[in-house]
Amino acid sequence: MTSLLLKTATPSAKGTDVTGADNLGSKEQLASVTAQQTETQKQLDQAIADSNKAKITLAALPAEASDAQRLLAMQLDASLQTRIDYLSQINDLLKELDRQIRNTIAADAERESWNPPPGTPPWPLSVGDDTLVALQQFKAQINKQDRKIDILDQEIVAQKKLRSQAEIDLRQSLGTSSSSRANPEAEAVLRLDIDRTRTKLDLYDLDLIRTDIERRIILQLRRLLYVQLSTTQKTWDFYQNRFSFTQQDLDNRLAEIDKKIAGLRAKELEESSRLTQSVAKAKAASALFETLQSRQNASSNEIAQAKRTWLTLDAAVAGVRTARAKYRALIELELLTKDIWSMRRQLHDEDNLSSDLKNIQLRQSEDSRKLDQGIQYLKEVIDENSQSLIALREQRNNANSPSEKSFYDGLVQQNSARLEDLRSVDTQTDRVKQLLAISAIEIENAATNLNLWENVKNFAAASREAFQTIWRYELIAVDDTAIVDGREIKTKRSVTIGKSIGALAILFIGFSLISTIIKRSLALAVSKAGLTLSRSVVVGRWLTLGGGITLVICAFNLVEIPLSAFAFFGGALAIGVGFGTQNLLKNLFSGVMLLIEKSIRIGDVVEVDNITGTVTSIGIRFSTIQSAHGTDNLIPNSVLVEQKLINWTYSTPDVRREIQVTVAYGSDVKRVIDLLVQACVEQEGVLSEPSPMATLHEFGDRGLIFIVQLWIRINPTTSVIATLGTVRLAILDAFNKEGIELPFPQYVVQLQPDN
Repeated sequence: MTSLLLKTATPSAKGTDVTGADNLGSKEQLASVTAQQTETQKQLDQAIADSNKAKITLAALPAEASDAQRLLAMQLDASLQTRIDYLSQINDLLKELDRQIRNTIAADAERESWNPPPGTPPWPLSVGDDTLVALQQFKAQINKQDRKIDILDQEIVAQKKLRSQAEIDLRQSLGTSSSSRANPEAEAVLRLDIDRTRTKLDLYDLDLIRTDIERRIILQLRRLLYVQLSTTQKTWDFYQNRFSFTQQDLDNRLAEIDKKIAGLRAKELEESSRLTQSVAKAKAASALFETLQSRQNASSNEIAQAKRTWLTLDAAVAGVRTARAKYRALIELELLTKDIWSMRRQLHDEDNLSSDLKNIQLRQSEDSRKLDQGIQYLKEVIDENSQSLIALREQRNNANSPSEKSFYDGLVQQNSARLEDLRSVDTQTDRVKQLLAISAIEIENAATNLNLWENVKNFAAASREAFQTIWRYELIAVDDTAIVDGREIKTKRSVTIGKSIGALAILFIGFSLISTIIKRSLALAVSKAGLTLSRSVVVGRWLTLGGGITLVICAFNLVEIPLSAFAFFGGALAIGVGFGTQNLLKNLFSGVMLLIEKSIRIGDVVEVDNITGTVTSIGIRFSTIQSAHGTDNLIPNSVLVEQKLINWTYSTPDVRREIQVTVAYGSDVKRVIDLLVQACVEQEGVLSEPSPMATLHEFGDRGLIFIVQLWIRINPTTSVIATLGTVRLAILDAFNKEGIELPFPQYVVQLQPDN
């Protein structure tokens, strides 16, 4: 029955070709729909005839027919009637599809014969607004149709599942019919059941066809919208944003808006006056109701009447408040409209557009935020009134008497009217939203049309603004005190990234300057004023420490960061020092003690921990000792304080050294002593005062042992080892010239023959 229609039950693709290449809207499609209409009409006529036949069959059932036969006959009749309804709906839908196809053909022809709009540029801005609004409406309608198509696709999938189940039921019924032929009554019931199942399957087919035609209508409407969108887009592209909006046009717009605002303000004041009176009346009615409730001789009718009066006046108060809120909302919307039109005037002022564009974007964002807040507030008010309306309807349904029900009917009507009054603001809200959307498009176009130099300036301005935002970002806020009119008050100061960087820059530059000045001043003092090097190091340390502390205080005062900001960090540092920096503190205090006590100085020759060398620096944490091998040994200050330390130059740089010399027995002792003293005196590194001294120290097993005592002054240019070596060489030369023999060990080996 539905063979031709079933060919259309396969869902079509949602994509739409707006170039006219697809067959939607073509004459072939129109002819196919016409053929489907003809076939549907034939099936409708046949369904009407089958329904009449089923009614006759139902009426002709014998009295002895079973209830099951009568029920199946009635179900068959109802199914045929449903089929008639489906076919009628399909026929109407095909007519609608035919109309949409013809509209699409006409729209295609209009697009193909498109002509530029009349007039010359610049066109009035209202023309561009109308075109933009039309574009937005077409896009919104297309999105709406897309959502409808998705819903119908899901519905078609569900209907196909139901149809598959009906096919299974039909096959099972046909398989049962062959085994029930022996029982005529059962066979008749089964035939009716098979007919009912076939009719049900046919109805599922018709339901699929109907849903698919609805989908085709939406697809056709979607294509029509695309064609209209394409035509309108052509018009918009032709305009190329060449619209005129002069200052005079803006003044006229603003004058109209101001006139509206004045009227709305007058109505708002009127509602405010009414609100004052209504509140007073409602308050008096509430007081009367409470008085009657507390009076013992008051009748129930009096109390009920007082309650109704109070509720009526209270509803009137709510109505006046709603009206005032509505006028307030309309005033705010008109003020937003004024600001939007002012922004649009700036967008059409090409002379100052580059400098004003960023400000316009910020204003547009702020207006959007205000509008969203207003819409949210209006939604909350509408929801509140809707809840009140639901409560009133529930009270009306629970009313015990007609008079009470009539009373609540009046309140429901008042609340419904108030709710509709609030919803009427949506129209104005949509208009402002359209203006904001248009202004956003204009801002985007203006930003796109800027030249390279203007884009560079805007980028620089945006970068500068971003930098300022980061620079002013608040890290913490600390408590501080300030003097205002001679009084000390508590306040808070913010510690920003900029202040922190500024403080660090001042500290870095200031410390570099302080260090340079101190070093040059001390170097000049050492060279000109005779200040010792070790003392200059100590003075430099203390001056650097004092200058650093002063610099820190001045730096934080200059950038207005109170020192109390570091109270927390000071506490954390104290805990860390107590648990994790014991050795560091020990070395720190040891270094301070070394600088104060001056037990060692720069240039001193010291011996500690089996290391002998010259002190080259005394730091806060460690000191440096350069050994004779040229290695720098970093000795912790605590080692210099706690362990045994030998300072060879603590009180004087002169040190006494000894050289032991052994000569053979028989040598002239006095001559040996003279040669030893003379060899020491002749050397440049040996001091003449105290004078060198040689003595006979011991009678050794190999010869006479002499000790030469000589004094050497230790300084960075003198090597004690080299000086002693030079003295030994001189002694050896003198002994060789005088023929004095230096003994050496001799061993006598005796060999005994074997026994």
